[in-house]
Amino acid sequence: MIDIRSESLLSLAAAGRHLAAIQGGRPPRPSTFYRWATRGLRGHRLEVIRCGGRVATSVEALQRFFDALTAAAPAPPIHPPAATPDATLSELDRLGI
Repeated sequence: MIDIRSESLLSLAAAGRHLAAIQGGRPPRPSTFYRWATRGLRGHRLEVIRCGGRVATSVEALQRFFDALTAAAPAPPIHPPAATPDATLSELDRLGI
């Protein structure tokens, strides 16, 4: 939950500008943050506050949101080692091909 007394508040547009460096200089649209707040992303929702018809988040809420997404990220799949060309040729010889 956002604590307006101790957290750095950002409008959704300002949140996009805050993350522009990560996106190669192109800030995410405010609608992206609104979607993350209302629908969520991978089961996690961005914390926001509403004040006078405006929606805002905080730098700390963004950090908590991205920390949750990072912690919930599945481990990359483990692929079995690929057969070496010699092993493949040996297997083909064994099969008579």
